[in-house]
Amino acid sequence: MGDATVQQESVLIVEDMALVALDIRKTLEHHGYTVTAVAHSGEDAVASVRAVPPDFILMDIVLAGRLDGIETARIIRDEVGIRSLFLTSHGTRTHLKNAMTVAPLGYLLKPFNPEQLLASVEVALRQVRTDKELDKERQLMRSVLAHIPDPVALKDVALNYQAVNPAFCRLAGTPAAAILGTSDETLFSAERARHRRELEQSVLQNGSPVTEEESKMLGAHQAWFTSVTAPVFAPDETVNGLLVLWRDITEHVLANQRVLQSELRLRTLFEGSAVGIFELNPAGKPLRANPACSRLLGFESPGQLESETRNVRALLDDASGVVRVLSDALARNSSAAMEVTLRRRDGELFSGDVRLQAVRGADGKLEYVFGFVQDITARAAVEAENEKRRQTAHRRHRLSVLGELAAGVAHEIGQPLTGISMTAEEILFSAMDGTLANSDGRSKAEEILEYVERISAIIDHVRSFSRGDMESRHELFSLNNTVAHALLMVRSQYEAHGISVGTEFADELPAVYGAQLEVEQVILNLLSNSRYAVERHFHNRMEEKAGGYIALSTYEDEEMVVCEILDNGMGIHPDQLKNVFSPFYTTKPPGEGTGLGLAISLGIAQELGGTIQIESEPGAYTVARLRLPRGEHA
Repeated sequence: MGDATVQQESVLIVEDMALVALDIRKTLEHHGYTVTAVAHSGEDAVASVRAVPPDFILMDIVLAGRLDGIETARIIRDEVGIRSLFLTSHGTRTHLKNAMTVAPLGYLLKPFNPEQLLASVEVALRQVRTDKELDKERQLMRSVLAHIPDPVALKDVALNYQAVNPAFCRLAGTPAAAILGTSDETLFSAERARHRRELEQSVLQNGSPVTEEESKMLGAHQAWFTSVTAPVFAPDETVNGLLVLWRDITEHVLANQRVLQSELRLRTLFEGSAVGIFELNPAGKPLRANPACSRLLGFESPGQLESETRNVRALLDDASGVVRVLSDALARNSSAAMEVTLRRRDGELFSGDVRLQAVRGADGKLEYVFGFVQDITARAAVEAENEKRRQTAHRRHRLSVLGELAAGVAHEIGQPLTGISMTAEEILFSAMDGTLANSDGRSKAEEILEYVERISAIIDHVRSFSRGDMESRHELFSLNNTVAHALLMVRSQYEAHGISVGTEFADELPAVYGAQLEVEQVILNLLSNSRYAVERHFHNRMEEKAGGYIALSTYEDEEMVVCEILDNGMGIHPDQLKNVFSPFYTTKPPGEGTGLGLAISLGIAQELGGTIQIESEPGAYTVARLRLPRGEHA
């Protein structure tokens, strides 16, 4: 007996006779049981259980105090679920009937010997252990049911609900308390309840699960479910209930509907699109084409195109070159685009825009190519005409800039010419009066050559600037040098008009990649705007004309190289500032501006990956910033 009780189960002794309680305690502790406490009244027993819950209770039915053993056992069982083994010297029918109402673990009649006590305790503990295992299983079942996201219900053979989970309650729209013990007739329509009863009775009879799909209105929305009704078998392999599981397949059904609708829309789009759409296998054989594609290529129908064209190469003018370029593009990316020359069925050539999308399998191998084709013959002609107009606008603007530079260049050349004239006269007079020394002659000659070289540099720069092919020469160049070249042509003219010009160039400024002369054109245009703003601001204040200035600076800002031009001219009104980059918009009076300068300048900057920013305060200043991506140190 001692070996059987090594688990150290605990017991509370409730006995109002102290000597009997002590004897019981010694016997139990001697055989390895733990006695949590000895209580002599019902009130003490309830307090002890709350403090230290035992596995079970040895409860005397007759106790001193307000509570007898049966009522005490009822309170403890209802409160914490611990059952009692009753001790009594009154084995009357009335006592037994009253004790049965609290589901006791058994009865032990007084007087009893230790062997009888231990045998009763062991039987009671077996029941306690069984109860605990059943409680664990019930708790596990409740937990499983509660956490299953799908509706689940257990029914008995009478088809009444015995257990349901929260998901089923939500499906039925009824709390569990109102469902348990009822049948489908109380939850669903008569027709649905009748159908379910017939199905469930067949499962009870056949012992095989049944799956079906059904729909139900949940509020204003229709929902679809798959239900599985399966038999629950007893240990003797008879069916003693049903397990019903519902799986919400609404999203699946709606997704299938959306797929069908999407396929219908795609087919409608494919068949009705004005753009040619086609599909090729990896070898280049057309698999499918829409009517627009077959018409574009001169075939009577998509079927004729697919049957007569063994390879897409037959539809290309420069097949090998085009296929090579597109194949390389598809190998690097999943898509490719190219303007190509296509050949119709009758041999006529036309310009087409072809866009391809590669579709690959999980292993990365090409499965097929999906493509679009459009006839761009008319568009290409329009683009060529637009490019011609753009070039014309550039040339007109360049001529306008050259016209503005003419006075500045004349001024720049005039100064060294004056120097040459004066130096030549000095040499002539010295030679006539015999005072010209060899060293003086050489020095004067070198001075003349310096003036000539300066004139040459100005003329060469103007000639380079005036050439129309300057956009094509892209190279690394110094922004500092470009600003200096622009100032070379206009600085003297500006200063002659009373405008002081200041510069502050950053050292070791990173180079810029692009067409240097185009950038110089941008700077000259910004300088021209600054000069105009300063002259207009001071034109009625001649005595203060010397106060006008233009300050140029260069610096590096994060990844950009910046040329900033600041002037103290008339400024730009906010309403005008938002439009200054619009083509043909100008703040100058009629006849004084084309409205193309800033639009063209911004286009040049953007082609190089940069931009132009302008901020201004009317009557105070304007700052123009040319921002270009940096390359490497020049």
